[in-house]
Amino acid sequence: MVSPGSGETILNRFHAGASIGLGLPKLPPSQFYNPISITGAGMIRLQIHDKVVLKTDAAALTSFSIGSINGRKGTLRFDLQYVSLAVARRWKGDYGSAAYYFLGGGQYHLNQQINEKKDHLYTFGINLGVEYIKKHARLSTAFGLGWHLLFRPSSNPQVLMLSFGLLR
Repeated sequence: MVSPGSGETILNRFHAGASIGLGLPKLPPSQFYNPISITGAGMIRLQIHDKVVLKTDAAALTSFSIGSINGRKGTLRFDLQYVSLAVARRWKGDYGSAAYYFLGGGQYHLNQQINEKKDHLYTFGINLGVEYIKKHARLSTAFGLGWHLLFRPSSNPQVLMLSFGLLR
């Protein structure tokens, strides 16, 4: 490892890892509070330039309803799986740590039910966000905040995800 100004990357060129986190789907107005979700993901990162990284994620999200607003009974379900490819650019970093912003797109599989309305479909979506990676002796830790926008159904579901991961 060398300092960032020397033309070499501060982190290894290749990382693979896993993360867990929380998600907050933004659903169309309904009788429900927005659900809380848990996420899990596998990721691969390839440093292609001093400040540019290609990253791919394969992730799943499952939601738990926190109840209805008006107390009526109903069914709420929001499950999502996706594979995404993104370009990340380092904007800050020193020896052993770096902050990135990223923009990407991918294929999403949505299984959503709000009362009697069901959506079970594949759609394209975009994602953008920020992440911070800190190198340690054997592993690196990653903290991320990402926003996902699905192109279908017409309500264009959105999900905000906060994650913590380990990279090798």
